[in-house]
Amino acid sequence: MCIRGKQDEELIEQMTGRILALFPRCTPQAARVVAAHRHTRQRARAAYLGRSIAGLLPKNPQGTN
Repeated sequence: MCIRGKQDEELIEQMTGRILALFPRCTPQAARVVAAHRHTRQRARAAYLGRSIAGLLPKNPQGTN
């Protein structure tokens, strides 16, 4: 598994634990599904934000042509 994949799994596990702490009647399976979905949405939002910011940056940061 790549480093990013391992980090993603660790984050999902942390989020699952937090969901279970906040909602004790939630099943572990349901908490993992919610955590994985939230993580997927968070990554998509970060990618969109990165593309948006990239469009705002000057093409030539040194100011020369």
